[in-house]
Amino acid sequence: MDKPKKVCPADKIINPLTLRCVLKTGAIGKKLLKNKLREHKKEPKEKPKREPKKEPEEKPKREPKKEPRILKIEPKKEPKKKPKREPKKEPRIPKREPKKEPRIPKIEPKKNKYAFKRKKLNDAFRKFINPSIPDLNFSDKEIDYISNPFDSKWRNQWLYKNKSIRHICDAYACIGGDTIQFMAIKPNAHIDATQITDNNPLLIQRFKRLNNNIRLCSFLNPFVHIHPLSITDFILTSPSFQSVDFLYCDPPWTDIQNNWFDSSTLISNLNRDIFLPLISKNYKPKFICFKVPFHWNDFNYVLSLLPSYKYNSSGKFHFNGYWIHIIQRK
Repeated sequence: MDKPKKVCPADKIINPLTLRCVLKTGAIGKKLLKNKLREHKKEPKEKPKREPKKEPEEKPKREPKKEPRILKIEPKKEPKKKPKREPKKEPRIPKREPKKEPRIPKIEPKKNKYAFKRKKLNDAFRKFINPSIPDLNFSDKEIDYISNPFDSKWRNQWLYKNKSIRHICDAYACIGGDTIQFMAIKPNAHIDATQITDNNPLLIQRFKRLNNNIRLCSFLNPFVHIHPLSITDFILTSPSFQSVDFLYCDPPWTDIQNNWFDSSTLISNLNRDIFLPLISKNYKPKFICFKVPFHWNDFNYVLSLLPSYKYNSSGKFHFNGYWIHIIQRK
């Protein structure tokens, strides 16, 4: 079997020695091209013989095919219909649109910024004190005066553990936030709450709200008495003060214009309202609890004013922006 001849591309030439395609532009390719030209010149060129021209044979003419005749069927002409006369259209009278009333912008009532605080405070009383406590009655400004049960839980735990306390006095009851907590912690204790009225309409309204809140929560403790007196008058005139075991003092921290009292002003107010009347009385409570702002740092001076009391080591608590200090009788 003869092997098929190798075919090279147009830009290459076959090397007869190696049977490989070599570039024509290369040194070997140029030599191979020269040798091929020499061989081509040596061989005589044979002239091709001219064949005589053949006369073309005449093809027989084909007759054209006759197309079959197709009869044209014309459609029947329909008789022309007379156009119907359209009835005369009455001229359209444009309808008058009713006058649009001017839009009056709705004036939405202003959102009460205290509504969230009010709900949060009432929910805290139901969660940490008693779930059946109704919504308390207090004004917007009085929200900041009420002790949140969540913040005062350590004080309440201390009070619950101390079984010797059977008579409590809330010196500055306001609307009864702390008094209601004492009612829940000590359901069988005797509780006195004092709120001064001083013939002031605002203080009289506050006393009414205190009375209403205590009445709503009377199921917690039925032994609660409210006094429209200042704590000074209650200490000096009321015989029930002789049996008080726990005196709770949460004095006002600001003046009428909501300016904060400094430490010296707070101490002078407590000295006038509580310390001097206590010194004049023979009976002194077992414990006195103070709720004071965080910036008050003169508690040692208070002990110097009350020499018959000492500091209770387990009665100091720090809450959200205020301190609880408890002192006990020596």
